[in-house]
Amino acid sequence: MRYLATAALCGTLLLAGCSQDMPSAPAEPDPEASAALRCITPGFPLKLALAQIVGTRTSPGLYPASRPRPLALALARVAEIAALWTLCKPAQAQAKVATHTTILLDDYRAGRLVGGTSEATATRVVAHTNTMWQGVGLQAPNIPVFPGTGTDFGFGLFTPGQELLVQTGSQNGAVRIPSNGFTETTLITIVQRATDPNPFEGTAENVFPPFYEIVASNASNTHYLANGTSAIVGFCVDDELFPAILSMADPAIAHIAVPEGTNPGGFEILDDASTAGLGLDCPTPEGFGSLFDGGLKGFASTAPRLLRTAAASLFLPTRAEAAASALGKTGLGGLARSLSPFGVVDRAGEEVGSLFHLDPEFSSEPVSNTVTRRVQLVSGESSVEGAEVTFTTEDGFLGNETGQQVVTTDADGQATVSWTLPEFPSVYTLTASVPGSSISFTVAGANDGQLTPLSCELEDRIRSLNSNKPVTVTFSNGFSTGGPSITTFWLDYSGQRVFYNSLNPGQSYEQGTFVTHPWIVITPDDPENPDDSEECYGIFLPLSPDEGTFGGTVTISPTF
Repeated sequence: MRYLATAALCGTLLLAGCSQDMPSAPAEPDPEASAALRCITPGFPLKLALAQIVGTRTSPGLYPASRPRPLALALARVAEIAALWTLCKPAQAQAKVATHTTILLDDYRAGRLVGGTSEATATRVVAHTNTMWQGVGLQAPNIPVFPGTGTDFGFGLFTPGQELLVQTGSQNGAVRIPSNGFTETTLITIVQRATDPNPFEGTAENVFPPFYEIVASNASNTHYLANGTSAIVGFCVDDELFPAILSMADPAIAHIAVPEGTNPGGFEILDDASTAGLGLDCPTPEGFGSLFDGGLKGFASTAPRLLRTAAASLFLPTRAEAAASALGKTGLGGLARSLSPFGVVDRAGEEVGSLFHLDPEFSSEPVSNTVTRRVQLVSGESSVEGAEVTFTTEDGFLGNETGQQVVTTDADGQATVSWTLPEFPSVYTLTASVPGSSISFTVAGANDGQLTPLSCELEDRIRSLNSNKPVTVTFSNGFSTGGPSITTFWLDYSGQRVFYNSLNPGQSYEQGTFVTHPWIVITPDDPENPDDSEECYGIFLPLSPDEGTFGGTVTISPTF
């Protein structure tokens, strides 16, 4: 009976999974199907999770054997989570994972793990948290743990129908998810990132710390809130730690929205929101008199910061509720449709809206081709007509044969530019910007059909889009006998790797795919040689032929 139920469910799911264009088999996994099957065939990776804690012959664990009690408690938590998941109690298991992660990060921050707060320890912490979250049906969060981070973080489990507030331990950062924010159980993480590296580097925007990473992890890997809702994001900016806030005429929260589904993503400055309901530790003072309640000692400790803040307020405009200053702290609040890295910008000048891609952000094109790229400017739910969009590039020429062109948006808020690509194969970039918003297009120039790789570091940003234009790409292993094998993976609609083929030296094959489907080519880890780690050769996007279905060739060789 159990087998028949499983077979019937699988048949229903296979019939329902044909709404998106897909590369030739295997079929894209259905997240809801996976969730439904978990209680039939639980698969918590208990052996791996325990090994990550105690260590193996080739890799140290997390908790030292010299501290037996914390080690035993960590092992007990993992065993309890595995038991709850196996007993089909996902909500309880996921809540326990949140608690386990909180304790783990707290121990990392305090230097209680093997290796202290080193980068190697941070890497093992991230690997273990990914294992635990995936083990209870959630996507790997890849929490940004670097040496020096983990000092301000918080976790919360969102249940549909119930509003959720998640604060960091210091109450300097928070996010509120509305009751209809997601349609499924979602684990919400907020972590203060280190100031270096700057997560906004490369966006051409001046974004200042503090930086907060807010992650949504659920079974379907959805980061955008549902039903057009928004989360309220807020954090305190201490002017002693981050003095740039004092020189900002109009501080605001900005973030990099991830591309997902019909949402193209990109850099955005958030609309203002009140921080009153977030419980942050940066309240608005009722008046100067209240600062003297602590007597002369209290005044002496607060006077320098108070006078500095008061002096700045004489020259800087005040943002009601969205930026409330008190005792050297500025509370910023904003509305976010997706969860991602957040920072602080000076919204100088009038913000005209947010830019969105109307053509794919990443693509492959033949060298020397002239292509068109379109953007749309939107404010709220309306298109913005008559605004000037500045297109710039250092690669090739725009319509007037310079590296910059200003285009006025039409009645639909759209701006279009003609872009002539260089004659040599490389990766080219075109940027479109207006005050407060900037997005870019990246093109890999192909020569005689040979595809140019995009950087492997873009893997967390690139995902498949629907195109309905099938093509064929030829993958070849150009190494000689004795060389490494190569493996091809499709990056699916969530940006996750899906295995397709493995080629020994001298082998090749033709892969059916679509023009907006990226492929990543690697030489995988050698399990028998820990020093021989994965080598990535690049991410490849097929060409869009005018005729036929030839999408290009990828040849991996020693001179690649």
